[in-house]
Amino acid sequence: MNKDTRDFNLSFKDLFKGIGGFIDLLAEMADQEKDEHLSRGKVGSDKGLRGQYDLSIRLGAFDKKIDRLKPFKRINPTDIPEALCNIFDEGDHYVVIAELVEVPPAELKIAVNGETELVIRAGSQEKIEKTISLPGEVDPDSLQWNYNNSILEVRLWKR
Repeated sequence: MNKDTRDFNLSFKDLFKGIGGFIDLLAEMADQEKDEHLSRGKVGSDKGLRGQYDLSIRLGAFDKKIDRLKPFKRINPTDIPEALCNIFDEGDHYVVIAELVEVPPAELKIAVNGETELVIRAGSQEKIEKTISLPGEVDPDSLQWNYNNSILEVRLWKR
């Protein structure tokens, strides 16, 4: 893994300049084929506000062909709004993140179909349904999930 460590000292006034620098840093990482950047620094203002930060940027998950940012299929268009879904390859497992607005946890049904599909059904009378093709085989018994503040996180370990 290529790592790059730099120190940045930014004031709050430099925040917007920092966003441009961040975009430049991502382009530089891509050009140099670096997959990780670590930076530490201090921020402050003329009014005595002070702070420290640690920033870690990891690239790579976006290079994989993965089912992401695709809306859930609405069974009935008047039901719960469409949600977005992302899937990340974390090496030994996949992480699926989905936004399920206004769905009580008791109404969630999550299952693995075969070893390559995740099925999410939600809402009373299953108003939302999403079948996600996973990039590889998973152990169906490894399914773990957490639902908090309308965000569903599912972890599935690879075979």
